[in-house]
Amino acid sequence: MDFLANKNKVRFTSDESGGMTAFSLFILVTTMFVGGFAIDVGNVMMARTKLQIATDAAGHAALFTRELKSESEAVATAHAVALSNMPESIFGTVLNDADIVFGRYDADAKSFQPLSGSRNAVEVTTRRTLENGNAVATYIPSSTATGRILGLSLAPLV
Repeated sequence: MDFLANKNKVRFTSDESGGMTAFSLFILVTTMFVGGFAIDVGNVMMARTKLQIATDAAGHAALFTRELKSESEAVATAHAVALSNMPESIFGTVLNDADIVFGRYDADAKSFQPLSGSRNAVEVTTRRTLENGNAVATYIPSSTATGRILGLSLAPLV
């Protein structure tokens, strides 16, 4: 009887059938992880692109309006354009009036200097952050968010 048990143990440990099943499961889990990561990165990049489009449109609207109207009217127009691109009901507050600053841009130094009453340049800063309560939900760990490998975290975009 003892001989038969040892023979079955040897047969079990040397049997290679089913090896592909274990390998297939490993490949499946790896593929799902990589696919999920790709979708998550795509979602963050899409959110960043939408934010950039809203920022560019608001900046263009502010400068266009500032050519003939007051600074406060230009700020209101920029804010309205940003809201039309990213409604507060969906994206939360992405732009405050204080984030629209007129000034002068020095192309040589590649710097912006705030200057009240300027018609030369505008700096518009949009945000999707934890502080605003509208950060982008992601599974990617982030050093600035409460990132966890398999837990949902919030990625700030500025």
